[in-house]
Parts: sequence; structure tokens; C-alpha cells
Amino acid sequence: QLKPDYAEAYNNRGTASNKLGQLDEALKSYDNAVRLKPDYIEAYNNRGVTLQDLGRLDEAFTSYNKAIQLKPDYIEAYSNLLMTLNYTPNHNANERIAIARKFGELVTEKAQIQFPDYQCLPKPERLRVGLVSGDLRNHAIGFFLESILSSVDQSKIELIAYSTTPKADDLSERIKPFFSMWKPIYGQNDEAAANMIHADGVHVLLDLSGHTADNRLPVFGYKPSPVQASWLGYFATTGLNEMDYLIGDPHVTPPEEDDQFTEKVWRLPETRWCFTPPD
Repeated sequence: QLKPDYAEAYNNRGTASNKLGQLDEALKSYDNAVRLKPDYIEAYNNRGVTLQDLGRLDEAFTSYNKAIQLKPDYIEAYSNLLMTLNYTPNHNANERIAIARKFGELVTEKAQIQFPDYQCLPKPERLRVGLVSGDLRNHAIGFFLESILSSVDQSKIELIAYSTTPKADDLSERIKPFFSMWKPIYGQNDEAAANMIHADGVHVLLDLSGHTADNRLPVFGYKPSPVQASWLGYFATTGLNEMDYLIGDPHVTPPEEDDQFTEKVWRLPETRWCFTPPD
């Protein structure tokens, strides 16, 4: 009202509307933002997310591609594009893996330097395993994870949680005792988060998000842990050269699709899931 041509205000209003579930209003705000500022990269990316949520996938692709055209190293837009590609049969497998590999190249370039050595003991009394996720709460990931955590032998495995968002609830409180440390990395840039994880001496670092919301895949580009794997929250490749494994099973990740992964697929014999029914 005070400044009708304030593109940033329209973008912010779009983000607020999206979080409230007011998707049509969010889209109108993003449309106004890019109309007023045609090179507004973040608004094109946010617009793509809203179009995806509306099921308008082809338009979402166009919006993400516009953001990438304006900023060819825009990692977040690539990640959102890869997530959206899972919902449509209109793009072939070769195209998807090519985009994933490009995402991985950008992450490696951004990290620039990986850690030359590690703080973790080569023969520890307990294996130290870090879990990176924004979904350690009443969420599908939390429901799948809870019973697994309760079954871990804490005399042999030490767990550390690296939460990517401030979201927490009763499930978060129930699972916190299974972790020796609960360390938020939201608000930290990728390098700072990677330095913290490296200093913690983590032997195995697990990504529980893939390209879903609140992921911190670029942190893995620094290779803060000697072994890194993606599991549970995503079923396709991350595209990262630094992600050593993707934990799958014969059904979700059949052997004939190994060429669609940059990671080595490590298959559990029956299923990669272990569901905990919510109360």
C-alpha cells in the first residue's frame, strides 16, 4: 500500500501465504513480484514451489528453469526441480540423472575444499552416527524412525541429531533420549555446519531428506564424515559425488536401476522401512 512496486514485499507475502496453505494467494504475490522485478531469482524459485504444491508441474518446471537461467549455480532451484521431476512421467530417466549430476557438480564446486582427515577414532568403542533431518517430529520420517532408534544398542552406536529446522513436538521429546547430542544446524551456513559435524568426530553421516523440504545436502559436499549415506526420506539419487551410499531395498531401488544413482545402492534384504504407528 505504501510502496506498490515493492517486489520483495510481494515475495515475502507469497511465502507467508504458502505457509498458511493459501496457495492461490501465494501465487498471485509471486506473480506480482516477478512482474515488478523480472530478474527476481528467489521469487521464481518460490513460485515454482507453489505451482508444484498446486499440481501445476509443467509451470513449476518453467519457473525453476527461469531461476536457473538467471543464476546457473542456484543450488536450491536445482534441488526443487529434482524433487518435482519425481511427480511426472514427462521427463525421461536420462534427463533426471543428468540434472542430478549437475546439482552434484554445483555442490562440489561450492564446497571447494573437503576435509583432508577426520577427528573420529579409527577403532572406536562406539560408532558415532549423525542424522541430518528437519523431520525429527510428528512426520513420516519421525514415525519410521522411532522404533529403529529404540532398538539401537547404545553400547555400540552413539547417535547425534543435527536438526535443520526449529520444528519440534512430543515425538521430538520422546526420541531425544536416544541421542547423545541434539545439535541444531538451522541458522548456520553450510560450511559452519560441516565444520561442527567434522569436529564432532562422526563416523557415519546420514541424510534423511534427499531433495525434500529443509534438506541440507550442500553440507555433505564438504564430506565432514568419512562415510555418508542417504536414507529414509527420499527414494531417488541425491546426485552428490560425496554421498557414498543410498540405503534401499529390492523393491524401491531394483538393481536394474543402479545407473540412475550417483551413490552405491546398499540394499537391505527386504525393506528399507520400519514403521512406528502414531498414537
